[in-house]
Amino acid sequence: METYAPSEGHDACSAEATRWIEPLVPRGPAAPVHPNERGEGGMADAVLRTLDASL
Repeated sequence: METYAPSEGHDACSAEATRWIEPLVPRGPAAPVHPNERGEGGMADAVLRTLDASL
């Protein structure tokens, strides 16, 4: 499963309201340079779309 394309524009340098990856100093409850809640949800949506397309 590829999650790169759906995550484009949501990197750690993006605005806090749109980023999926936390910067080196996280603003939320995520490890530095790891997905935040929005990123986890976005990746889950991408996986579910792929699964739905395969049915």
